Amino acid sequence: MRIVTVAILAVPIVALTLILSNSGLAAPFAGAASPPVSNGTITYSVTFTETGLTSSRNWSVTLAGVAESSTTSEIVFQEANGTYAYNIVAVGFSPSPAAGTVTVKGADKSVSTNFTAIPITHVVVIVMENGARKTILKNSPYQHYLEDYYGSVPDYYALCHASPPNYFAFTSGQTIGCEAPEKVQDVSNIPDSLQAAGLTWHGYFESMPTACDTSRSANGLYVAADHNPFLSYEDIRDNKSRCDANVVNSNAFNVSVASGTLPSFSFYIPNEYDDCHSIPPGLTSLEERHLCDNWLNGFLSPMLNHTVNASGALNFNTPQERALMNHTAFIIVYDEGAATSDAGYTVDNIVTPYCYTQWGVNQTVCGGPTYISVVSPYSVGTTFTGNASDMNVASTIEWLLGVGSDGGLDGTPGLFPALTSLFDFPT
Repeated sequence: MRIVTVAILAVPIVALTLILSNSGLAAPFAGAASPPVSNGTITYSVTFTETGLTSSRNWSVTLAGVAESSTTSEIVFQEANGTYAYNIVAVGFSPSPAAGTVTVKGADKSVSTNFTAIPITHVVVIVMENGARKTILKNSPYQHYLEDYYGSVPDYYALCHASPPNYFAFTSGQTIGCEAPEKVQDVSNIPDSLQAAGLTWHGYFESMPTACDTSRSANGLYVAADHNPFLSYEDIRDNKSRCDANVVNSNAFNVSVASGTLPSFSFYIPNEYDDCHSIPPGLTSLEERHLCDNWLNGFLSPMLNHTVNASGALNFNTPQERALMNHTAFIIVYDEGAATSDAGYTVDNIVTPYCYTQWGVNQTVCGGPTYISVVSPYSVGTTFTGNASDMNVASTIEWLLGVGSDGGLDGTPGLFPALTSLFDFPT
């Protein structure tokens, strides 16, 4: 019997590759491309592809805090191993998925999203004041009707007490206002995101004496920074021309509606009597509740029903106004619940020291249960089942208008999502 001895040599892989190549034999992993290397770290392609957008429509993806945009169907990032959060937006379109996480683990990854057109092009937020949900529904027939007929969120809670932090969160998704509500803050906000996307915005304030007024009115009906969040943003308050052009008396709202020229985003604040904050002389608290409910009815119904308003001063039955209402969503929301009610909820990994230091509760949200209703042609009989707060309102504004999170807790995947189930868009 012949015995054949085979010697196994420890040959480095690079040397072995050269030997095999020179001998005409196939080298191991022939034809395989090496992953790119950045700063000594191997990276892999994370490719986002879209369907559903019209030709040359701009869309963008933010992955791990870095934003890229394109008018083609593909956006590519290079990432090392890890798990990264992403957000996808396109003005006027709703992506599915719109946000999530992607995990890179030694290989390229791909994410596909499909866009459908959003027929909502205008969002109007109307903020009322200081009401526990049960009290509002019991004593406000018009608001009860809106919740029954349109979009409802049974478990809606204000972020905190008092008013300024909640107004701040509605318009920025930031919690910093809870800890320092009176200070002017240098933070990004929804107006910044809208203007960057080429969209428009206005804050409309009843009884405001002059544009961008920073002082309380003599009659006390306009309370300036307490209920005007735009005065809390450094890049608005300190830019006089920007502030004067966008933070205006509410009379401009009616003119815009009648002419069909409403901005993409409107933030409408009634005066201290109309929003249920203060009781006019001679009225009881219950009569005040009826007064502000009647005000909302007189303000909103003419637009929804295309009729002349109660005073007969404006005709909301123009073709421009009718077309506008077909593409407008109204969000009617209270800034906070009853001052004695600190009921709220907790979100994992989100800490709001305010809730503990001010009220002694370990909660993320502690402003009390209160009221919200979403009114639009696509929000008939819809519901959001789950806890929601001011942050969700900010996320919803951004989702409807196709802009991403401005860096606050708005739009954060899994934390404060947009209230998408309140809108039943045609497919």
